Amino acid sequence: MTRPRQPGALPNRPAGVNGNADSHHHPAVSDALEWAEVAAMLGDYADAVGWLEYVERTDGGLPEAFAERRADWSTKAAKA
Repeated sequence: MTRPRQPGALPNRPAGVNGNADSHHHPAVSDALEWAEVAAMLGDYADAVGWLEYVERTDGGLPEAFAERRADWSTKAAKA
């Protein structure tokens, strides 16, 4: 008998932040991190944080470097 999946559980999900592989191997995560960086370079820190939130929901967390950037971008977004 097959065990039912939990809601939101993805079968054969590639390892990401919570696994042993680099998150950048998942194209959606890699793209979202790039878009976050571009938004921040353009001064749209709220959008940059939004992309990082997407990565957290999709991949279960952020790479360490982006966790630090998120704190900075969140502060800048709050001042805008």
